[in-house]
Amino acid sequence: MNDDALFGDVLTTFKYSNYVKIDQLNIPKNISIEKYNCKIIDEVEILISLITNENPIILEHPKDYKMTDNESIKSSIEHIKYSDHIQLLELKHTDDRVLLVEFADFLLIAEAPLNSQNGDLIISEAKKIAPNKPIKYFVFGHFHEHYLGGVRPFVHDGATIICSSYNKDYLQYLVDSKHSLNPDKLEMEPKPLVTKLINDSLSIKDDNFEMKIYFIGKQSDHTIDYLIYYFPNEKVVFQDDLAWIAKEVRLKSKK
Repeated sequence: MNDDALFGDVLTTFKYSNYVKIDQLNIPKNISIEKYNCKIIDEVEILISLITNENPIILEHPKDYKMTDNESIKSSIEHIKYSDHIQLLELKHTDDRVLLVEFADFLLIAEAPLNSQNGDLIISEAKKIAPNKPIKYFVFGHFHEHYLGGVRPFVHDGATIICSSYNKDYLQYLVDSKHSLNPDKLEMEPKPLVTKLINDSLSIKDDNFEMKIYFIGKQSDHTIDYLIYYFPNEKVVFQDDLAWIAKEVRLKSKK
Protein backbone atom coordinates (compact mmCIF):
# COMPACT_ATOMS: atom_id res chain seq x y z
CA MET A 1 0.00 0.00 0.00
CA ASN A 2 1.21 3.51 -0.75
CA ASP A 3 -0.02 7.08 -0.45
CA ASP A 4 -1.41 8.72 -3.57
CA ALA A 5 -1.93 12.48 -3.37
CA LEU A 6 -5.26 12.24 -5.19
CA PHE A 7 -6.65 8.80 -4.29
CA GLY A 8 -5.22 8.41 -0.77
CA ASP A 9 -4.43 4.89 0.46
CA VAL A 10 -3.82 2.88 -2.70
CA LEU A 11 -3.34 -0.88 -2.65
CA THR A 12 -1.55 -2.66 -5.50
CA THR A 13 -1.79 -6.46 -5.61
CA PHE A 14 0.18 -8.88 -7.79
CA LYS A 15 -1.28 -12.35 -8.39
CA TYR A 16 0.93 -15.00 -10.01
CA SER A 17 -0.53 -18.13 -11.61
CA ASN A 18 -0.04 -20.90 -14.18
CA TYR A 19 3.50 -21.77 -13.11
CA VAL A 20 5.90 -23.68 -15.36
CA LYS A 21 9.24 -25.17 -14.39
CA ILE A 22 12.40 -24.10 -16.19
CA ASP A 23 15.47 -25.94 -14.91
CA GLN A 24 15.13 -25.55 -11.13
CA LEU A 25 12.89 -22.46 -11.19
CA ASN A 26 9.12 -22.20 -11.09
CA ILE A 27 8.04 -19.26 -13.24
CA PRO A 28 4.48 -17.88 -13.57
CA LYS A 29 3.11 -17.51 -17.07
CA ASN A 30 0.32 -15.19 -15.95
CA ILE A 31 0.45 -12.13 -13.69
CA SER A 32 -2.63 -10.16 -12.67
CA ILE A 33 -1.89 -6.66 -11.35
CA GLU A 34 -4.72 -4.98 -9.44
CA LYS A 35 -4.14 -1.23 -9.10
CA TYR A 36 -5.92 1.58 -7.29
CA ASN A 37 -7.86 -0.72 -4.99
CA CYS A 38 -8.96 -3.00 -7.85
CA LYS A 39 -10.20 -0.11 -10.00
CA ILE A 40 -7.66 -1.03 -12.72
CA ILE A 41 -6.54 -4.57 -13.51
CA ASP A 42 -3.65 -5.38 -15.86
CA GLU A 43 -3.23 -8.90 -17.18
CA VAL A 44 0.29 -9.96 -18.17
CA GLU A 45 1.04 -13.16 -20.07
CA ILE A 46 4.66 -14.32 -20.31
CA LEU A 47 5.07 -16.13 -23.62
CA ILE A 48 8.81 -16.88 -23.56
CA SER A 49 11.06 -17.52 -20.54
CA LEU A 50 14.75 -18.35 -20.43
CA ILE A 51 17.55 -18.33 -17.88
CA THR A 52 20.70 -16.33 -18.59
CA ASN A 53 23.72 -15.12 -16.65
CA GLU A 54 23.80 -11.76 -18.43
CA ASN A 55 21.67 -8.71 -17.81
CA PRO A 56 19.98 -7.55 -21.01
CA ILE A 57 20.91 -4.11 -22.33
CA ILE A 58 17.65 -2.30 -22.92
CA LEU A 59 18.93 1.26 -23.28
CA GLU A 60 22.46 2.60 -23.41
CA HIS A 61 23.34 5.76 -21.53
CA PRO A 62 24.20 8.67 -23.81
CA LYS A 63 27.77 9.88 -23.63
CA ASP A 64 28.46 12.10 -20.58
CA TYR A 65 25.03 11.24 -19.13
CA LYS A 66 24.65 12.13 -15.45
CA MET A 67 21.81 11.86 -12.98
CA THR A 68 20.97 15.11 -11.21
CA ASP A 69 19.15 15.62 -7.94
CA ASN A 70 15.54 16.72 -8.18
CA GLU A 71 15.15 20.37 -7.29
CA SER A 72 12.66 20.95 -4.50
CA ILE A 73 10.02 23.50 -5.48
CA LYS A 74 8.59 25.55 -2.65
CA SER A 75 4.82 25.86 -2.54
CA SER A 76 3.80 29.45 -3.17
CA ILE A 77 0.70 31.41 -4.08
CA GLU A 78 0.32 34.92 -5.44
CA HIS A 79 -2.92 36.76 -5.97
CA ILE A 80 -3.66 39.19 -8.78
CA LYS A 81 -6.64 41.53 -8.55
CA TYR A 82 -8.46 41.49 -11.87
CA SER A 83 -11.49 43.50 -10.73
CA ASP A 84 -13.37 44.33 -7.55
CA HIS A 85 -15.00 40.90 -7.68
CA ILE A 86 -12.43 38.71 -9.45
CA GLN A 87 -9.06 37.62 -8.08
CA LEU A 88 -6.61 35.25 -9.77
CA LEU A 89 -4.49 33.04 -7.53
CA GLU A 90 -1.27 31.90 -9.19
CA LEU A 91 0.26 28.65 -7.90
CA LYS A 92 3.77 28.78 -9.33
CA HIS A 93 4.78 25.35 -8.03
CA THR A 94 1.99 23.61 -9.97
CA ASP A 95 1.73 26.08 -12.87
CA ASP A 96 -1.97 26.61 -12.20
CA ARG A 97 -4.31 29.57 -11.98
CA VAL A 98 -7.22 29.53 -9.53
CA LEU A 99 -10.25 31.78 -9.76
CA LEU A 100 -11.56 33.54 -6.66
CA VAL A 101 -14.89 35.33 -7.04
CA GLU A 102 -16.04 37.68 -4.29
CA PHE A 103 -19.71 38.31 -3.75
CA ALA A 104 -21.34 40.52 -1.11
CA ASP A 105 -21.52 37.83 1.58
CA PHE A 106 -19.49 34.87 0.31
CA LEU A 107 -16.74 33.59 -1.95
CA LEU A 108 -16.63 31.12 -4.82
CA ILE A 109 -13.41 29.28 -5.67
CA ALA A 110 -12.90 27.63 -9.05
CA GLU A 111 -10.18 25.00 -9.43
CA ALA A 112 -7.78 23.43 -6.92
CA PRO A 113 -4.88 21.40 -8.31
CA LEU A 114 -3.48 17.99 -7.47
CA ASN A 115 -3.79 17.48 -3.71
CA SER A 116 -5.13 18.57 -0.34
CA GLN A 117 -2.03 20.62 0.45
CA ASN A 118 -2.82 22.94 -2.44
CA GLY A 119 -6.46 23.09 -1.42
CA ASP A 120 -5.39 24.19 2.07
CA LEU A 121 -3.08 26.80 0.55
CA ILE A 122 -5.89 28.25 -1.57
CA ILE A 123 -8.32 28.38 1.35
CA SER A 124 -5.71 30.09 3.53
CA GLU A 125 -5.10 32.74 0.87
CA ALA A 126 -8.83 33.26 0.33
CA LYS A 127 -9.32 33.93 4.04
CA LYS A 128 -6.56 36.56 3.89
CA ILE A 129 -8.25 38.30 0.96
CA ALA A 130 -11.76 38.24 2.46
CA PRO A 131 -11.47 37.14 6.11
CA ASN A 132 -15.13 37.66 6.95
CA LYS A 133 -16.61 35.82 3.98
CA PRO A 134 -17.09 32.03 3.90
CA ILE A 135 -16.28 29.96 0.84
CA LYS A 136 -19.82 29.07 -0.13
CA TYR A 137 -19.07 27.32 -3.43
CA PHE A 138 -16.27 25.36 -5.04
CA VAL A 139 -16.46 24.49 -8.73
CA PHE A 140 -14.08 22.69 -11.08
CA GLY A 141 -13.91 23.02 -14.86
CA HIS A 142 -13.60 19.27 -15.41
CA PHE A 143 -12.57 16.14 -13.55
CA HIS A 144 -8.82 16.16 -14.27
CA GLU A 145 -6.57 16.43 -11.23
CA HIS A 146 -5.24 19.94 -11.93
CA TYR A 147 -8.75 21.25 -11.35
CA LEU A 148 -10.30 18.81 -8.88
CA GLY A 149 -7.33 17.30 -7.03
CA GLY A 150 -7.51 19.75 -4.11
CA VAL A 151 -11.25 19.44 -3.48
CA ARG A 152 -11.15 17.63 -0.13
CA PRO A 153 -10.23 20.70 2.01
CA PHE A 154 -13.21 22.57 0.53
CA VAL A 155 -15.54 19.76 1.62
CA HIS A 156 -14.01 19.98 5.10
CA ASP A 157 -14.43 23.78 5.06
CA GLY A 158 -18.17 23.40 4.41
CA ALA A 159 -18.31 24.58 0.80
CA THR A 160 -21.00 23.33 -1.56
CA ILE A 161 -19.34 21.60 -4.51
CA ILE A 162 -20.84 22.43 -7.91
CA CYS A 163 -20.72 19.40 -10.18
CA SER A 164 -22.67 17.57 -12.88
CA SER A 165 -24.27 14.15 -13.14
CA TYR A 166 -21.24 13.10 -15.20
CA ASN A 167 -18.71 13.55 -12.40
CA LYS A 168 -20.69 13.40 -9.15
CA ASP A 169 -19.87 9.72 -8.50
CA TYR A 170 -16.17 10.34 -9.11
CA LEU A 171 -16.27 13.36 -6.82
CA GLN A 172 -17.89 11.24 -4.11
CA TYR A 173 -15.20 8.59 -4.58
CA LEU A 174 -12.43 11.16 -4.01
CA VAL A 175 -14.15 12.54 -0.92
CA ASP A 176 -14.73 9.06 0.56
CA SER A 177 -11.17 7.82 -0.15
CA LYS A 178 -9.15 6.90 2.94
CA HIS A 179 -6.02 8.99 3.53
CA SER A 180 -4.69 7.23 6.64
CA LEU A 181 -1.07 7.08 5.42
CA ASN A 182 -0.89 10.85 4.98
CA PRO A 183 -3.97 12.26 6.74
CA ASP A 184 -5.52 15.51 5.58
CA LYS A 185 -8.15 17.53 7.45
CA LEU A 186 -11.03 15.59 5.93
CA GLU A 187 -9.47 12.30 7.04
CA MET A 188 -9.00 13.55 10.60
CA GLU A 189 -12.41 15.23 10.78
CA PRO A 190 -14.81 13.74 8.20
CA LYS A 191 -17.52 16.00 6.78
CA PRO A 192 -20.34 15.09 4.37
CA LEU A 193 -20.15 16.06 0.72
CA VAL A 194 -22.71 18.74 -0.19
CA THR A 195 -23.29 19.24 -3.92
CA LYS A 196 -25.21 21.49 -6.26
CA LEU A 197 -25.87 19.97 -9.68
CA ILE A 198 -25.52 21.94 -12.90
CA ASN A 199 -27.42 20.82 -15.98
CA ASP A 200 -27.22 23.35 -18.82
CA SER A 201 -26.21 26.47 -16.90
CA LEU A 202 -26.15 27.97 -13.43
CA SER A 203 -26.16 31.56 -12.20
CA ILE A 204 -24.42 32.58 -8.98
CA LYS A 205 -25.23 36.15 -8.02
CA ASP A 206 -26.02 38.77 -5.42
CA ASP A 207 -27.73 42.16 -5.85
CA ASN A 208 -24.80 43.69 -7.73
CA PHE A 209 -22.76 40.93 -9.35
CA GLU A 210 -23.36 37.78 -11.36
CA MET A 211 -21.30 34.79 -12.48
CA LYS A 212 -22.68 32.34 -15.03
CA ILE A 213 -21.46 28.75 -15.28
CA TYR A 214 -22.12 26.93 -18.54
CA PHE A 215 -21.98 23.20 -19.16
CA ILE A 216 -20.50 22.53 -22.61
CA GLY A 217 -19.56 18.89 -21.96
CA LYS A 218 -18.23 16.97 -24.93
CA GLN A 219 -18.35 20.08 -27.12
CA SER A 220 -15.04 20.88 -25.44
CA ASP A 221 -13.48 17.97 -27.34
CA HIS A 222 -11.68 17.32 -24.05
CA THR A 223 -14.05 15.79 -21.44
CA ILE A 224 -17.77 15.09 -21.18
CA ASP A 225 -18.18 17.16 -17.99
CA TYR A 226 -16.60 20.44 -19.13
CA LEU A 227 -17.65 23.79 -17.63
CA ILE A 228 -16.77 27.38 -18.50
CA TYR A 229 -17.38 30.53 -16.44
CA TYR A 230 -18.69 33.84 -17.79
CA PHE A 231 -18.90 37.25 -16.11
CA PRO A 232 -21.50 39.48 -17.81
CA ASN A 233 -20.31 42.73 -16.21
CA GLU A 234 -16.71 42.28 -17.33
CA LYS A 235 -17.60 40.29 -20.49
CA VAL A 236 -14.87 37.83 -19.48
CA VAL A 237 -14.69 34.04 -19.88
CA PHE A 238 -12.56 31.88 -17.57
CA GLN A 239 -11.78 28.34 -18.72
CA ASP A 240 -9.28 25.52 -18.24
CA ASP A 241 -8.21 23.70 -21.41
CA LEU A 242 -10.30 25.03 -24.28
CA ALA A 243 -7.32 24.82 -26.62
CA TRP A 244 -8.52 21.23 -27.05
CA ILE A 245 -11.64 22.25 -28.98
CA ALA A 246 -11.37 21.00 -32.56
CA LYS A 247 -11.29 23.81 -35.14
CA GLU A 248 -14.22 22.42 -37.07
CA VAL A 249 -16.51 22.26 -34.02
CA ARG A 250 -19.05 25.06 -33.75
CA LEU A 251 -20.30 25.59 -30.21
CA LYS A 252 -24.03 25.76 -29.74
CA SER A 253 -25.24 29.05 -28.31
CA LYS A 254 -26.40 29.08 -24.71
CA LYS A 255 -28.47 31.67 -22.89
